Amino acid sequence: MQSGVKLVGRYFILFRQYIKKVNTVLVFALSKIHSYKKYLIRSIMVGTVISIVVTFLSILGHFRLYENIITDYFQSISHKKAQDVVLLFITDNDYKKVFGGISPLSRRKLADIIKVLVKLKARVIALDIDITEKKSDDKYLADAFQQAINSGFPIVIIGNLIPLEKSNQQMENLNDCLPYADENTSYTDERFLLFKKVDSGISWQDKPMYGGAMFRLDRDSVFRKAELLYMVESGDKRKESLTSPVPSFPVTAAAAYAGMDKDALMNSLLTYHKGEIHLKGTYKEIGNIKFEKGGLITPVYIGNYRHFNYSCNLKQLLNDYGYDKPGALTIFKDKVVIVGGTYDIHDFYITPLGKMSGMEILANITQSILNQQLISHTNFYIALFMEILFSVLISFVFIITTRLKATMLCLITLVPITVAASMIAFYSIYYWLNFIPTIVGVIIHDWFKNIGGHEK
Repeated sequence: MQSGVKLVGRYFILFRQYIKKVNTVLVFALSKIHSYKKYLIRSIMVGTVISIVVTFLSILGHFRLYENIITDYFQSISHKKAQDVVLLFITDNDYKKVFGGISPLSRRKLADIIKVLVKLKARVIALDIDITEKKSDDKYLADAFQQAINSGFPIVIIGNLIPLEKSNQQMENLNDCLPYADENTSYTDERFLLFKKVDSGISWQDKPMYGGAMFRLDRDSVFRKAELLYMVESGDKRKESLTSPVPSFPVTAAAAYAGMDKDALMNSLLTYHKGEIHLKGTYKEIGNIKFEKGGLITPVYIGNYRHFNYSCNLKQLLNDYGYDKPGALTIFKDKVVIVGGTYDIHDFYITPLGKMSGMEILANITQSILNQQLISHTNFYIALFMEILFSVLISFVFIITTRLKATMLCLITLVPITVAASMIAFYSIYYWLNFIPTIVGVIIHDWFKNIGGHEK
């Protein structure tokens, strides 16, 4: 009992000593602040002005190059694995041996793929394959679609979208009309690219879910952003300006995975509020997906096919689980299965993580939507408040110590802390925290000021 009392007394004495030290530091700091309050006020004003300017410039996109470099680096050092999306490649070898090296691809063989994936219980079957051209064996694919849909397996197909300024031209390849985000790109008042939808003419009773895939490259020809939705002309000649939203392929695949049907997804698109759509299905609630002006999102890339479960032996798959063969537990069960080809050398693009095929890019965007990992600027007021807070902190540091010590302290502690904060924010969706210009600006101000003879 006595030993316990002694221990409590010892801790009490240590606590009193700690309080005295804190009080001494506070008195010292307050005396310094009182002595140099004019300098402190001016330093805080400088930091505030820099913070306001930096925040505005960042939101207006003037730091885009710097932000792109850092974003690409952060994504490259992270190691992630897709949990919900699986890739089924049609390789160059499959293209020759299974499809006979003929394009458009055989509808019979595509129908066989659909039936196998239904047998293996894929949750969503998404075809990154152009099926808009009519073929004599379209009925086989239509029947496979109908059987899958009737059995509760949603089908997502990629649609043909053409920018309105090019809609009257004959397009041999959808990739020939990829719009670039430069000064020559035409926008509507809502900053959405206006597209024309080209229907395939293939008819089936319950059409699959539709998703567009017309993504704009950045100025350096890198895929960083993607459309969440498009604005498409309605075709109603009585109302020239009437448009309707169309989902992108990844958001359609994600919505189907969540358990949304076509009507539920369209209702979400039609009722978007303040740049957000809400995806909630019978299986999963993805939540609010924020998009920028123009319907754009910036996904967090996971990586190439090595970061996904995948199959690149289509012939073997069809042999093992084809007609009258039993099913089995495979990587496709309960997953979004994206089926696409890698035999077209023109369907490869540069991403923040290197060169990828079109279907790999679609898979990355789909998984990013399902994970709700989208990169965006912080709220203007939050970013501004945090930057001003740092400027005040730096000003206090320069008040209570020498210039050299304060500068070293900022460089050794504050800069690493801000980098760490940016990385944490990056992985928490809201990434852009531009502290460095504020820190550097306040340091430069302190070194080159000459106010009231204040010297260190």
